[in-house]
Amino acid sequence: MDVDSLTFEQALNRLAEIVRTMEDGGLGLQESLNLFDEGTRLGRRCSQLLDEAELRVSVATEGVNGVELKDFRASDPAF
Repeated sequence: MDVDSLTFEQALNRLAEIVRTMEDGGLGLQESLNLFDEGTRLGRRCSQLLDEAELRVSVATEGVNGVELKDFRASDPAF
């Protein structure tokens, strides 16, 4: 799975699915490790997207007509 192309919601949903699967038990060691690794990558992706959203909000500045948002990556489809 290409974690870097997932939206925040997609990554979070997949992470929740992994947690449920691991909590249910019945997995072998290798399967558990693979899911743990994927979950770690998904967690990093969620954190990255939240950091980018926080940065986008923090670049809001007072403009002449009120708040003006300056989009630092307007071409990014995630925004």
